[in-house]
Amino acid sequence: MLRGSGLIFLFCFVAVGAACEKTQRSPPQAGVYDAARCGGVPRNWSKQGSEFYELTNISRLAVGPNRLKWNGQSTTSETLRKDLVTQREVTPYSNVQVVFEVGTDCRLIRTAREHVDTSFQCNGKHQCIEYTDAELAKFLPPPPKP
Repeated sequence: MLRGSGLIFLFCFVAVGAACEKTQRSPPQAGVYDAARCGGVPRNWSKQGSEFYELTNISRLAVGPNRLKWNGQSTTSETLRKDLVTQREVTPYSNVQVVFEVGTDCRLIRTAREHVDTSFQCNGKHQCIEYTDAELAKFLPPPPKP
């Protein structure tokens, strides 16, 4: 089970776009991200591996109880929203790989999905693809040999 100020902090950032006071209590657990994927991947999101083709801009959002990263850099909800809108508007074909940490509270997962859907507007030209860290590792090319 996830507990502590890290979950509260990230939940507040994604849900309302601002930091919450540490004195707030975390709502009761409603399940965590596992093989059931917190109710399943949204229907308008694409299948894993479908984002790898030429002339496509691929970005990555990593979400977990203590992480919110856009292309490897820590971010805030407001900055993320702007980055998603900019990517949608500037690049004709782009994708967002949303990588959820196994064990993350399902309420955070659902909020993050909604946040991405609203800002990026996942559809044919702008695909959203959901992974866990382990699943994404299977699709990435092997590391370069020394």
